[in-house]
Amino acid sequence: MLVRAFKAVIFAGLLMLGRLSFGIAWFAFLALASLAYALIIVIYAFWIWRH
Repeated sequence: MLVRAFKAVIFAGLLMLGRLSFGIAWFAFLALASLAYALIIVIYAFWIWRH
């Protein structure tokens, strides 16, 4: 009984850790994408300004 409860706690912890890492990865992806988008806009505006 105790072993089963221990396994359940470990499983819940791993699931939570997986969700957390997924959230961090998603946040990093969004930040990177928005940064790339801003860079493209700045380069495009600079190119229009130069020509």
